[in-house]
Amino acid sequence: MIASEPSHIRPQSTSERVSVLFLKEGTDLYGAEKATLRLLRRLDFTRLDVNVAIMDPASGASAFTRAVQDLGTPLRLIQIPAAPGAALRAFRAVTREINPQAVVTVGYKCDIIGKLALTGLSPFTASVLHGWASTDWKARLYYRVDKLFFRYFDGLFAVSEGLLETARALSSTGQTACIYNGVDPGELTKLSHDPLPAGIDESSELIVFAGRLVKEKGVWCLLEAFKRLGRPATLCLAGGGPLRQELEAWAVSNGLAGRVMLPGEVKNVCPLLRRAAVVVLPSIINEGLPLIVLEAMALGKPVVASDQPWSSGVLQDGINGLLVPSGDPVALAAMLDRVLANREMADRLGSAARGTIMEKFTEETVARRFETHLLSWLGK
Repeated sequence: MIASEPSHIRPQSTSERVSVLFLKEGTDLYGAEKATLRLLRRLDFTRLDVNVAIMDPASGASAFTRAVQDLGTPLRLIQIPAAPGAALRAFRAVTREINPQAVVTVGYKCDIIGKLALTGLSPFTASVLHGWASTDWKARLYYRVDKLFFRYFDGLFAVSEGLLETARALSSTGQTACIYNGVDPGELTKLSHDPLPAGIDESSELIVFAGRLVKEKGVWCLLEAFKRLGRPATLCLAGGGPLRQELEAWAVSNGLAGRVMLPGEVKNVCPLLRRAAVVVLPSIINEGLPLIVLEAMALGKPVVASDQPWSSGVLQDGINGLLVPSGDPVALAAMLDRVLANREMADRLGSAARGTIMEKFTEETVARRFETHLLSWLGK
């Protein structure tokens, strides 16, 4: 177990604050990891004594761990082994040492390992539901077990209204809350002025997709829709994933190689979002709450997304975004044509989208919402 202490003084004595221990798997920076980082950096450390245990591989610190170390907040970082048995024993030892009032797990592996490690111990336990996005059979097995464990948690946080319904159905205590994911509009605006990735065509209308290039994200539906567009435009699929070569080959075989761009992993997607005429997320499964949608909205961009449960409470069709049936390339093409052809509508949708973010989805708002519910559940 390796503990990393902050470089600056922690506020107040530990006894005057509520002790919270997070458990998270060390991975690359995907949506749930970025959302967790944004929550951690906005917590009120005058009220909470925050400890974060991360299950890291023996090969070294994960990207998530390095990002936590770089937060510059007065939390305690504790690295534990990633192997399930060793992680369980180490996390139990950490919990005994810290004796937290609350344990918060993030991710299905952490839900299972954390709850088993706490057998016989008595902290309040809560899980943060970010959804179950993979269709891989091993992941689906984990998801089934994870859902069985939820009945043993004292509280369940969900990051979308759709997941809140799942949490309510699985909770045995009735203590559930939707906290959403948060973004920092000011930070995103600054990042948006960085240079565009090399090779991006700035001479035509740009449709932007950003995310993993996997079938669950609806990328094949998007390509079929793009082929049907009634106006010239460029499609940028920003991200890595197993389908990248197949998508490139499809673009070539359909005579669209010059109009479909696949720049690979893009560290900062904000310049692409700023340049976009429309941002699209045609997922064919229910995600947690996609950060790319919130980031696009924060930058005042119109969003076209598939009508999945996560969109409830975020996108209002025709008000601050546009929704289409999931997996329907004809409907998606028609909607993209519509928003590209009507600049006034696009600007109106984008302006309303930014207003929604400022009202409900800033990092500060999400952190206060999390703290309010957790402290209420603890009777504070």
